[in-house]
Amino acid sequence: MTRPGHEILASQPEVTRALENKDGKKIEAELLGKQGDTVIVLVRGRRYELKINSLSKKDQDFLANWHPGT
Repeated sequence: MTRPGHEILASQPEVTRALENKDGKKIEAELLGKQGDTVIVLVRGRRYELKINSLSKKDQDFLANWHPGT
């Protein structure tokens, strides 16, 4: 388990996924890591931090079981 404030990052983007927010907007993102309730992604070369609870239930479930670097 990760302590709050510590991020887990993959050394290389491991997964490319079409993420969808609760409003139905989709983005194609490379998943870089997780930090607490945030997923760190790369979209068109830019790094973003997204609140996991802002994403669709399907993506929240996926991210709950995704472990960077394993």
